Amino acid sequence: MDGIKKRVIFEINNSCNLRCMFCPVNKFHSYLPMSELKQRINHYGKRFEYLGISGGEPLLHPEIDQIIDLFSNIADVVVLSTNGTIKPSFSYTPNLGTQINLPSIDPHVYSVITNSDAVMLENVEENLNRFKERSGLGVYIKVVLCDANSEDKYIKQIIDFSINNDVKVQFYPVVITTNTINLRDKLMTKKVLYAIDYLIPKIIFTENLSNVSLVSRDKMKGLIYSHYEYYIRFDNKRFQSLFHAYCDV
Repeated sequence: MDGIKKRVIFEINNSCNLRCMFCPVNKFHSYLPMSELKQRINHYGKRFEYLGISGGEPLLHPEIDQIIDLFSNIADVVVLSTNGTIKPSFSYTPNLGTQINLPSIDPHVYSVITNSDAVMLENVEENLNRFKERSGLGVYIKVVLCDANSEDKYIKQIIDFSINNDVKVQFYPVVITTNTINLRDKLMTKKVLYAIDYLIPKIIFTENLSNVSLVSRDKMKGLIYSHYEYYIRFDNKRFQSLFHAYCDV
């Protein structure tokens, strides 16, 4: 496999400082040492089109700065997926993009979804410019839609927030995983379906918003299946796509 360009995502840890209701990741306090991570990378190739850094919350990894530096030297594009609550310490990286997973900017809704103190939201707002300064490929916000954040006012809030901060925002329907199947009624409700199928497309169209996009239910599987070749879980179990990873199948 050496020399073959691939699109791969590595979970580098399985700890997180948030407890989002829809997150499928088992949250322990472990991380992959650089030595083991390098072994896994070498198994898949020496040069990559795309390397993703996932977790857990990757910025909790004690060697995250070195990992970003390593990935940036062996991949055309590196994408860091973070909840944005931890101040970044890595340096400017020209081929790095940062995805901030932000369910809402309403303090109450944020607390409900993340099961955390709203102070965490303040940290995200403070850190946003720091991520922008360090990410040569820019920053975008990912919003996973569930019942708690799918009202018109919450969607407009985060769109306005993205415009004011000059970042893109992309909305995703929640994926019901085997670990959260008991939360189905709380997550994927008629309110969510209305937001995905009607409300957000209407806002994008009527306001001609170029920084806002939506991954619809119909496109969810196809996009995730086609966009990545491998997703390597923390336990080194390989999934053929992010859809597999999120659904534990």
